[in-house]
Amino acid sequence: MEFVAFARMDDATWTLFETATAALREGLPPPTPIVPDLVETFVNWADIYANLEPTETRYLLAQPYPTQLTPQVEAEFQSVVETGDPTRDLARNLWRDTLAHLQRQMTKQTFDTWLKPTEVLDYRDREFVIDAKSAFAKDWLENRLIKTIEAALSSVAGEPTRVRFALPGQAG
Repeated sequence: MEFVAFARMDDATWTLFETATAALREGLPPPTPIVPDLVETFVNWADIYANLEPTETRYLLAQPYPTQLTPQVEAEFQSVVETGDPTRDLARNLWRDTLAHLQRQMTKQTFDTWLKPTEVLDYRDREFVIDAKSAFAKDWLENRLIKTIEAALSSVAGEPTRVRFALPGQAG
């Protein structure tokens, strides 16, 4: 029955749900509150499409909506979403969306250990340079997940895209 409701959702509602899900995964409140009439639809959608636990989603949505973000949360949100450099912002947003895609494809332990800590160091000529955080993680990602990651990133980006893992200071 939920799938019928989801099929009838307009693009704006679908986008609202995707944005809210991404924020909840980052520990942030949804940028736009979910109206009470849509809460249960969102909870079901988040369970099916984003693998978010319904009880936890309901709890997070029931929390008081901040009228102003704390400086720490605001700084973190800005660093993820907007740097002032359009190319870097696009790369970070594509990587964030790719991580959301990959999170649904693998175990929580694999995702949390190897991919969750990563971030974009550089992007040019359809190649993402990703901070692997450690030499061991870099080796593991290059030898075990590179094809899965490149396929997901290419799907999100809409064009063939390469990934290279580096350690901080090795972006170039």
